[in-house]
Amino acid sequence: MHEVVNADYKATEYDPMRLAQPITEAEKKAAPGRVRLGPDWFAFAGNWMTEWERTGDAKWRDKILAGVDSLAKMPLGLRSGKNLVYGYDPATGRLFQLSTEVGEYNLATIMGGGEVVFELNDMLNDARWDRLWLQFCRLYQTPRGVSAEQMKALIAKDTATGTEGADGAFLGTAQGGPRTAAYAYLKTKNPVFAKRAIEMAFGRRNTGLIEIRPVTGPDVLNPGEENPFVGTNGAAQSGLNAIEVLDMCADQLPTDLPPPGDSGNEGPARPGAAQGRPAAAGQGG
Repeated sequence: MHEVVNADYKATEYDPMRLAQPITEAEKKAAPGRVRLGPDWFAFAGNWMTEWERTGDAKWRDKILAGVDSLAKMPLGLRSGKNLVYGYDPATGRLFQLSTEVGEYNLATIMGGGEVVFELNDMLNDARWDRLWLQFCRLYQTPRGVSAEQMKALIAKDTATGTEGADGAFLGTAQGGPRTAAYAYLKTKNPVFAKRAIEMAFGRRNTGLIEIRPVTGPDVLNPGEENPFVGTNGAAQSGLNAIEVLDMCADQLPTDLPPPGDSGNEGPARPGAAQGRPAAAGQGG
């Protein structure tokens, strides 16, 4: 990990969004480089966090805090800018807002960002960061029918109240949604957040179990079953969500088995599968 502690300097040589979101002339003048909240800045923060933990050198903590200070000054917090892309100066660790757009970016949390932050929170113990991250988790995704201006107003209001989105409407349905909803429950104890986290993590539609088909004959060495829609990403994300939701929402997990043939969500039950929450969690991983 020591060898990558200064990997953030490469962001000035290779823009991570150079193809997906080409840099503008105005953005070139704003900062030496550009990064996304995640995977980029979260990955850098993970490097600095590890170096700080191993060496005790507070300069790595301070580099994280430089980013925290920058984000805390942005009116939309972690939701600042298209695809959560910021200007970045590796010499100072500062981030710069590049647009006033309300941003969303699923990769921010699902490529290790969530796991880095869950560990970082206890180490950093910074009230500004705790507020920013909890707001991000509660207002993770803009629902259909909510305009950009409405979302801006909601985030602005939440900056003052810290309680918006209590109905769970903004928790999202993306792969990072279950773990961020679970974190929101862990910190607020609002059961709505736990309910949504559990539904998203273990609902049949979200664990990829809605289509199971037998595989026999010359296609396989041994007859079995498969889901043609589950791939590497789905397996990885459902596994991480299962681990994190089971931990953070432990006191809200169902204790009663559903009726036979009922997975707790829409879709046919898998033939021969054990019923109830433990089976759903295991199959999801």
